[in-house]
Amino acid sequence: MQKYSSRKDVPEKYKWNLKDFFKSEKEFEESLDRCKKLVKDLKNYVGCTKDAHKLYEFLNKEIEAIALWEDLYVYAYLINDQELGNEKSIKRKNKAEQLNLELEINNCKTLNKTINLFFTEEYMSNEDKIYCSKCYKYFEGQRIKKMKNLPKILIIVLKDYYTTKI
Repeated sequence: MQKYSSRKDVPEKYKWNLKDFFKSEKEFEESLDRCKKLVKDLKNYVGCTKDAHKLYEFLNKEIEAIALWEDLYVYAYLINDQELGNEKSIKRKNKAEQLNLELEINNCKTLNKTINLFFTEEYMSNEDKIYCSKCYKYFEGQRIKKMKNLPKILIIVLKDYYTTKI
């Protein structure tokens, strides 16, 4: 087995092809910004019980955010392993870690948590006050979405995940 004194000496055929994740640093940064925006958008769906289409939108955005985060995370760690001690690599890795924390804070990353978020209590105030048809007044209150009957068929589409050869 041949030993190398530096990673630069290792033949290309033995190195990871990280271009499968991101072709450039610019593409990494654009994907990071896209993922941050998705994570920020997910916060708008917490407690949203107005429309079943919102759950669908939420699930799609969550799946996209998690898939994008996974690529960002793996790329950041692999490139950091290639360039140990490199300040740029450490910052890149820290950005991926921060994004991980934001996803966890928003209770994403599991289907169960996602569905529970859709059915959480929603406080109704300001323009969302509850109207009473008996006394003709608007009131602040809480609204909880519950299923009275389960559908005969409940379809949940899960995204297939795959790994690329490294």
